[in-house]
Amino acid sequence: MRLLIIGSGAIGTTLAEAIQEMEEFDIFYITDKNEDRARKIAARCKKAKFISPTDESIKAHLKNVDLVVEAASQEAVQHYVPIVLGMGVDVLVMSVGAFALHALMALALGTLIGLERQWHRRLADLKDDKDLDAFAAELVDRFGPLPEPALALLRVTRLRLAARALGVRKLDLGAQGGYLLFEAQNSVDPRAVVRLIQDKSREYRLDGALKLRVSRDLEEQDERFAFASKLLARLRAA
Repeated sequence: MRLLIIGSGAIGTTLAEAIQEMEEFDIFYITDKNEDRARKIAARCKKAKFISPTDESIKAHLKNVDLVVEAASQEAVQHYVPIVLGMGVDVLVMSVGAFALHALMALALGTLIGLERQWHRRLADLKDDKDLDAFAAELVDRFGPLPEPALALLRVTRLRLAARALGVRKLDLGAQGGYLLFEAQNSVDPRAVVRLIQDKSREYRLDGALKLRVSRDLEEQDERFAFASKLLARLRAA
């Protein structure tokens, strides 16, 4: 694990000395506007490496950092937190009084919203399950175990990719069922559609040439995911 400490005062010094004794850290970076003081800490701690406090230097090193600890000042929080979050790195803020400043809170929130939009754009650009698995692994590596809303979004994306590969323009399922709308040019096996309707005429029916309606109780979200996955698999041409 690699850490960046911003600040070389009492807290930054104590933290650096503690990390020096921890096996979990093979290297950590330290920076401060008071460069001489930060350099002295780096000289005393073998695992420490001083980096310049310029924005360019911080951004360059954030690519190799797992966590940033701010231990400098409220002004440092205002300046560096948006940069760190914008690079997708977690930050631990010691100068918590900075969050009383509404402008900073709005700036941090805006940065996070920007990241969310960026992730949604990346999800929309994924081509197949291999791309999705790589993206999911990247999220877990960066943020740890994903919360349920994020997992649900990944499952929806996996269904979207499977539907797109079949030529399903829209898949809409709710608590009482829903429908599939096919593209005019698709890879759906027409024999599979016929078998579905013949075997379970009360659950499936065609509504025009390109819409398959589904009548089925699917109260739970997990049920809908599982049902949709199996249905797409059944419609795939052998």
